[in-house]
Amino acid sequence: MNEYKHELFDVEKINSLELLKDCGAYLPLKSYIEKKIGFKLGVKGWKDLYEKIRLIKSVFNKKKYLIDNALSKEELSSSRSELKNILNLNISARNKEDLNKKIDSLMSFFIKSKLSAYEKYEKNKRNNFISSSKLEGILINPESGNKSLDQILNKYRENIDG
Repeated sequence: MNEYKHELFDVEKINSLELLKDCGAYLPLKSYIEKKIGFKLGVKGWKDLYEKIRLIKSVFNKKKYLIDNALSKEELSSSRSELKNILNLNISARNKEDLNKKIDSLMSFFIKSKLSAYEKYEKNKRNNFISSSKLEGILINPESGNKSLDQILNKYRENIDG
């Protein structure tokens, strides 16, 4: 099977081992996925590949806050260790920026996000705000849900004023 056919591979439609096997030969498919995400999945065989896909999709769909929390750690080694526990992936990275890029590529491959450009901008702005707040000694929980930056700031302003 040539790589062109793998371009039609839709990870969202894979909900059984049989459907995964219908996508073509194991090694070319595994190589295609690893090339797209930028690192090795560490799987051996169809069942491992299918279980890894299920785990990654599940984490990104239901427990994305765990990923955000792991990426918010100051130390690269802490982030990598926590991500390894969550995703069962050994992700090598030179620095935090490299790690963030690899997680973004993993997420964009496994989760076909329907975020608009504005939503992506707001998400990045929020993540940057959380990271820069650490420099000021303000720890903001990435799990704080859908609170806007104004709501978060008001909470800290009330603490200072009160």
